[in-house]
Amino acid sequence: MQDLIQVAPILVVVLTGIALLILDAFSTDAPDEQGHFHITVGIFGLVLSVVLCLLAWSKTGETSFFAGLGKMDKYAVFLNITFLFGAGLTMLASADYLAKFNVEVGEFYSLLLFATSGMMVMVSTTNMLIMFLGLEVMSLAFYILCGYLRARPKSIEASMKYFLMGAFATGIVFYGIVLLYGISGPLGKLTQPLAKPTLDVVVFAKYLSGAIAKSGDFASLPNQSVVMLGVALVVIGFGFKVASVPFHMWAPDVYEGAPTTITGFMATGVKAAAFGAFVRIFASSMMPLKEQWHQAIWWMAVLSMFGGNLIAITQTNIKRMMAYSSIAHAGYMLIGLCSLGPDSSSVAAILYYLVAYSFMNLGVFAVISFLETKEGRGLSLDEYSGLGMKYPALCAALALFMLSLGGIPPTAGFMGKFYIFRAAIISGEYTLAGLGILSTLISLYYYLRVLVRSYMDKSAVPDDHLPVPGTFLKVATAVAVAGTLWLGFGPHVGFGVEDIWRWAVLSQNQIMW
Repeated sequence: MQDLIQVAPILVVVLTGIALLILDAFSTDAPDEQGHFHITVGIFGLVLSVVLCLLAWSKTGETSFFAGLGKMDKYAVFLNITFLFGAGLTMLASADYLAKFNVEVGEFYSLLLFATSGMMVMVSTTNMLIMFLGLEVMSLAFYILCGYLRARPKSIEASMKYFLMGAFATGIVFYGIVLLYGISGPLGKLTQPLAKPTLDVVVFAKYLSGAIAKSGDFASLPNQSVVMLGVALVVIGFGFKVASVPFHMWAPDVYEGAPTTITGFMATGVKAAAFGAFVRIFASSMMPLKEQWHQAIWWMAVLSMFGGNLIAITQTNIKRMMAYSSIAHAGYMLIGLCSLGPDSSSVAAILYYLVAYSFMNLGVFAVISFLETKEGRGLSLDEYSGLGMKYPALCAALALFMLSLGGIPPTAGFMGKFYIFRAAIISGEYTLAGLGILSTLISLYYYLRVLVRSYMDKSAVPDDHLPVPGTFLKVATAVAVAGTLWLGFGPHVGFGVEDIWRWAVLSQNQIMW
């Protein structure tokens, strides 16, 4: 019973997804009413899960469950709440979008919830095999969701590309985990004769640090090449999931072809889950090897920031532009990974950045999903001309999100970058912090280009027969606007900027080796 209580936030999400499947089978409502009913039930399940997460946050006792396979610590709770908010905003934004394309809604919201449960599993464990299982649950749901618009060839193409390339990346991660598991036994036996192979990142850290201490240095460690190969495979696999250069080649095509609201959730939820597992592994077990993997992550961060931003400048399709923007933001978060250290707040900075990025990025894709038409129009930057005259409120929200993505104060994006660059400077990564600031300045070009088209191009005049945003879309956009502003300059009233940062620091303290 105690185990079930610990895992309750994840169980609620899974059971809500199953309930939606069953209810859909017996529903006789019209498609629009059916979609609204699914959203109502789905949001109720997500809210209940958030409440259970908050109860888990306040708990001070044991956080492990199922004999240590799971761990609902503050780090897991912080990320789980981020996933749940992202899933909720995606649900709200999808109501009008699915109705526009006349597609069935039944399994859509169930798959969305199953993907969310996979994300929660990934970060709610210190066992690498359970992380892999969560990764698979999340990935399988997204393979289907990417191809949900079955009448669109690009959607089917996106699903196939993501499936084929994702399968290779998943296999690479698994082989890396297998190598680390196999080598952990000999590492542990160097200092603990009865030590057994382990998949737990905390135990692996003890084995590794003890073995290095006994050998004198890493170069003298037996089978050190196997250790590094395992680490390299894990880095490659998670590099694919976070869409960092040079493992980003799938992202632009998949983001362009997938349903727009799913693209937004992939760019935020999948990235947050992958970084959550990535950071848990490296902050818990790979710190003794930082000198060995630091340079690779450093170059991944630099190439992702500059590669993503420079290629985004050349894009004329806004979804592809946002895909390359997502690659650049992965680079900023990799700066935090490079800055890991006992005196650094880098993990807290990554957590804060993930929350801020979720609000502003999901807000952008909510607006894009409304402007996109069934015929495929509304995605070219030229079609954003005069948007400020057609939809003043919606365009103002889009402007806020774009400025936040560019790191303009007082927005969530500015505070997120501030904490990331601050952590880098504290850790002595001055060059990386400087390159990050330079990359941010470059990104302003294409973010501001959208606003110039929307407000300064008068070639498009208002149309008296423009579609009206639905209630769910308005709510999703309003919540994203509120989150973007509040995380930028929200006062200390229990959940302002200082409080979110303090919660992120508390989460970091539970996983740092």
